[in-house]
Amino acid sequence: MAIDVHRSPSRRGAFALAVDAACALLAATHRGAAWLIDRGARAASRGLAWLPWSARIGLACVAGAVLCDLMRTHGAEWLLTATEVNPVQRKILERDGWSGALDGFAALLLALELVLAVASLAAFARRRWALAVARAALLALGVVLLASAWPLFGVPGHLHAADPKHFDKAIRNELWLEGGWLWAIAVMLAAGAVVAVYRRACLAFYRREEVADEQPGDRVLRELRTGGREPVFRTSMYWAVGVHVVVLFVFPIVMKGCVGAQAAYGLPEGSGTPVLETIAVKKKKPKKTKSFVFNMNSAIIYARPDIDDMKVAENLDEETANTYEASHAASPSGLGAGGTGKGGWPNGMADSRIRFIRLQYDGRAWDEGMGHGSDYNMLIKFKELTGFKIADDTEAKPVLALKKFPPGKAPPFVYMTGEGGISMGSDELRALKWYLTEEAGMIFADNAGGDFAGSLRALMGRVLPDVDWVEIANDDPIFLEPYAFPNGAPKLWAHSGRRALGLKVNGRWAVFFHQGELKDAWKDGHSGVNPGEAKQAYKLGVNVMYYAFTHYSAAHASK
Repeated sequence: MAIDVHRSPSRRGAFALAVDAACALLAATHRGAAWLIDRGARAASRGLAWLPWSARIGLACVAGAVLCDLMRTHGAEWLLTATEVNPVQRKILERDGWSGALDGFAALLLALELVLAVASLAAFARRRWALAVARAALLALGVVLLASAWPLFGVPGHLHAADPKHFDKAIRNELWLEGGWLWAIAVMLAAGAVVAVYRRACLAFYRREEVADEQPGDRVLRELRTGGREPVFRTSMYWAVGVHVVVLFVFPIVMKGCVGAQAAYGLPEGSGTPVLETIAVKKKKPKKTKSFVFNMNSAIIYARPDIDDMKVAENLDEETANTYEASHAASPSGLGAGGTGKGGWPNGMADSRIRFIRLQYDGRAWDEGMGHGSDYNMLIKFKELTGFKIADDTEAKPVLALKKFPPGKAPPFVYMTGEGGISMGSDELRALKWYLTEEAGMIFADNAGGDFAGSLRALMGRVLPDVDWVEIANDDPIFLEPYAFPNGAPKLWAHSGRRALGLKVNGRWAVFFHQGELKDAWKDGHSGVNPGEAKQAYKLGVNVMYYAFTHYSAAHASK
């Protein structure tokens, strides 16, 4: 039995109609784009028609000189600043000859800048030699701009090849994108200026006579307008170039700014002095020690008592340590409700819910095991301990989304975890620096193992290069309010150390780094730690969140 695999006439007709409609739409789009380009070119030509050729060429040379000056004075430093190279990477560039090459390129730009300045003045002489000088200067500008692709794309590529761990391909690609489209625009403008000085009208102006022969610039314009001998091929080429430009340059730039607006993070509205426990600090008085007096002239022999050095050291630690005691227990009606009737912060939002936001980045295990059964357990415990309403789920936000929150309503903290390999582009680094410094936000970092500690240090070295990591003291407010931690943060697994570390900006902790994986203690079953340790892990989470809320609120109340 034969099976007809062909479409029925009605289906084939519908398919053909769909194809015809798609082709008609593409053709209409092409005609519309061509019309806009042609009308734009004609409008620009009419707009410049009132300027004599000497003024046009003089302005083009001045623009080229300014461009060379900017590239010479800011180009290399912009490149090194944009790449945010550290001292080690700068030494790599010096070792491999890139620093000397950039200095040589700057000298070349200075020479070209002087030539273009001379050409801009010579353009008004209206002599054949003046046109020759302008042509040579603008051609040199085009060649130098093409050559500038070598350091622009070569430096990021070399740094990635030499130090892929701290200068990964995401940073390299970001720099290629940012510099590439600026470079392409400059090259196209220089090409337009070169075409202009090789037109018949320009030559006639400087010769002071009519020129019958078609010049190279006129041929280029005619080819662009008519499509040359093979207009179909030329049209296809235009489309191919246009699509590549859109995909490689325009689309990524547009997408970078298309992270949608974020819903405001509202703190609960209240009295402004949220406190669960009032912490009193007491010092134990040292015990009196016994004295032994030896009389050397006495006939009685006194036996020297045995002294256990280790026991003495333990007693010394015990006697000199601070003891923290809570003067009253947590109010059952919520954080800050004791004596005020309502907990919260003065510039909060009515009916708001506490949200737990993870920071999303390109790296290992940034989201592993999170959500319900882990950080949402922390939110549930926060509600249990404070009485505040919480969100229905935890969230993950990319770094660039931090700038999309309403002013003063960004997350007071974002949680960050992983196992190393943190990769962020220059825009993300700038957004993170803005969040930590200007927006008064805080990163609550939690080490999940691997090389997370080293990657976090490298990241923060680029975001906050002038701020040093310090151990957070046991009597720091973050360990006292609202719950007391006499010995600092609970150690738990201590992947990279036994002490909590931090970075302080404007007198507050901008980064709190726990090195013992709190999130595993928050999980269902607590990953093997005993209930007491899990409870301490939850309470420390409350302390960090409370600290972030309070300092964020205070920072924006003063604005």
